[in-house]
Amino acid sequence: MAYIFYHIPKTAGTSVKRVLEQWFELQRDADRQVGTGVHPECTTGHFGGRLAGTRASLLTREPDLAGDPDLKVITFVRDPVEHFISYYYHQMRHSDLTLSLAQYAQRPFEFSLSKVLHIKREDEIEARLSNFFFVGLTEDIQTSMDILADRAGKPRLEVPTQRIGIRDEQIATLSDADFEMLTNKFALDRKIYERVRESVAGGAPLAWNRTDQFLDVVRQTASPQRSIGKNETPVASIDEFYVSDGAGDFDGPYACDQPLFLHLSFRVHDASERVQPAFRVLWNEKTVFTVAYTPDDGTDRFAEGVHTVSAVIPPHLLNISQYEFEASLCDPDPVQRWDVCESLVTVDVTSATPDTVSAAGDWQSPFPGPIRPLLAWQKGAEAQ
Repeated sequence: MAYIFYHIPKTAGTSVKRVLEQWFELQRDADRQVGTGVHPECTTGHFGGRLAGTRASLLTREPDLAGDPDLKVITFVRDPVEHFISYYYHQMRHSDLTLSLAQYAQRPFEFSLSKVLHIKREDEIEARLSNFFFVGLTEDIQTSMDILADRAGKPRLEVPTQRIGIRDEQIATLSDADFEMLTNKFALDRKIYERVRESVAGGAPLAWNRTDQFLDVVRQTASPQRSIGKNETPVASIDEFYVSDGAGDFDGPYACDQPLFLHLSFRVHDASERVQPAFRVLWNEKTVFTVAYTPDDGTDRFAEGVHTVSAVIPPHLLNISQYEFEASLCDPDPVQRWDVCESLVTVDVTSATPDTVSAAGDWQSPFPGPIRPLLAWQKGAEAQ
């Protein structure tokens, strides 16, 4: 029997760990060797802030977790707007962030509850939350830990208060429109939070899936060999999709003045059909652009077997922000999708390396929008 604390950043995880370390022998995920089948009493970690889809995600780091009731996962959630604001001030303290709170609110929030819990629609909330042995509430952390203590057969302990964040006057200067925008931005997260709050307050409990835990996520994020449009045999299927800097860095973050490489490995099962790869770049859950395959050898088909392709996004194109990438295998005429990588790859693009000319020029303030191309300026002057 082992426990895993899936620590969503800025949800009072440090306070939770102060209690867990009195109940169990803790080990950080980063210090644990994966693949041995041996689990400490309790593993803690952010797991890249994802259940699936990245090399650091929970189901990647703990591949035997799905369907194993001897591995019990714990997590905590927080009021979505408070969660976002707390993370903003954390970034202010620990990075070179120069955005105001109102400006930062325009960006995607990488640790929103819907993203980290892999929930895309309201009707998925119950099933996703039921994958966890226990889901607690930051705002009622003492009651939550008491419930967890009873459920795990441990003594109830007082939860210490840790790392109280420091905030400035920006909170008071947020307009009603800013708050309304944040409320709309986290509408799905709010529903997730309210469901957990109901269970902690003594309402309808969340039923732990036990032997079926996380199998729904595994099924949804796998890349099955399937044909869209032809059900009898798969035409093509994706084996692997990842992003790198071209020199061995697969985790990022990536500087905006460096190229970004998209790598796709796929398998063609039926060469009589045309199979072409494509990539989609998303920002704030909206498509920025799609990269379609452009053959440079005069051929428009791939033979049966395994193929790898890479596309390079040039430097000084993506703005400083977070992006998601999707890979697909298609036939453009008539349009059919043979396979799609449903677990989006998330990438952080950061400011340029020091002393590098960038599209921001001398401006220190952030530029809006998802792209920021560095243009070649032509200058001229007329004699007076």
